[in-house]
Amino acid sequence: MSRPALINYSPVSSWYCVDTDLHMYIPPERTVVDELEEIAEHCAGLPILDSRQADEILGYDDTGLPR
Repeated sequence: MSRPALINYSPVSSWYCVDTDLHMYIPPERTVVDELEEIAEHCAGLPILDSRQADEILGYDDTGLPR
């Protein structure tokens, strides 16, 4: 996966670039927390397509070892 050009050519940290990029796309009256809450609400409203537990899907037994 390639990194965005801003990160590739910038002398500052990757986190600073991501934070700066987020603020460029979020309207001033909203915050990053608002955006993340909206994403979380959207995800919570999606249908459950597979009701198995994560261990079942990954193939672990009752002792936590792979089957």
